[in-house]
Amino acid sequence: MLGTNYSSRIAVLPAVLIEYPGTRIVGRTLGIFFTGMGLAALCGPPLAGLAATLQGAAREPYCPCSRRAPSPA
Repeated sequence: MLGTNYSSRIAVLPAVLIEYPGTRIVGRTLGIFFTGMGLAALCGPPLAGLAATLQGAAREPYCPCSRRAPSPA
């Protein structure tokens, strides 16, 4: 599911971004778009982990296949 969503976003959104502002500034538009995606992919997971740690929610990962019971909070 995640791969399908990501690949469709990479394939479709540039066409949409070209359509609305026009072809005059296509380089700037796509540059900002892909730079933003790269920064989000680089900074998002560490920031989400930091937020979970600060809230005390990062005790152990959830694994539905595990036979161990989760530790009490």
